[in-house]
Amino acid sequence: MISFCVEDAATGTVTVLEQWAPQDALDGHVATPEITALLTKWGPRIRNEVRRFHADGTDPRT
Repeated sequence: MISFCVEDAATGTVTVLEQWAPQDALDGHVATPEITALLTKWGPRIRNEVRRFHADGTDPRT
């Protein structure tokens, strides 16, 4: 599932939320030529945060 939100149209700030399960689905997505090209071009301007949660909503780091 992917969701987009325009945070600030004047500055072009957009938030993109993605939900992936299982991990190999995310790994395959990131390895595609399209995503590789996007990250190569825009990577320096992107803040990338990955957060993992269990299905019950708890944080797996705890």
